[in-house]
Amino acid sequence: MNYTTFAFYRDVYRGTLDEDEFCRCVARAGYVLEAITHERVKSLYPGPPAGAAERISMATCILVDGIARTERTEGRTVTLEAVGKYRVGYAKPVAAAARSLRREVEPCLAGVRDAFGTPLLYRGAGRELGA
Repeated sequence: MNYTTFAFYRDVYRGTLDEDEFCRCVARAGYVLEAITHERVKSLYPGPPAGAAERISMATCILVDGIARTERTEGRTVTLEAVGKYRVGYAKPVAAAARSLRREVEPCLAGVRDAFGTPLLYRGAGRELGA
């Protein structure tokens, strides 16, 4: 499911991808968002509350940019750079990128609750992610 539009991405989030790249990445971003929220985000659609809709759209835009960045770097996250005699190092591909994206998205979703009142980032046992 797409949780944002290209218009929001371009005008509010101020993303730099063109529409074709955005469309290619937005569906995958939706799947990632559903995984992060344990599918709770689905219970808000169609017609989420206004405040929640903007925060979910913003989180989706962050994921879209992250997915596009991962594609450009072939899944590698740069961990070392040097200018003299140019050096570049890379971390483990998928794990580092996934952790980084999750950390970027969490502030957008903190405090947003699903249709049943459960925080989207709830992990069980009375603990919300980031708490």
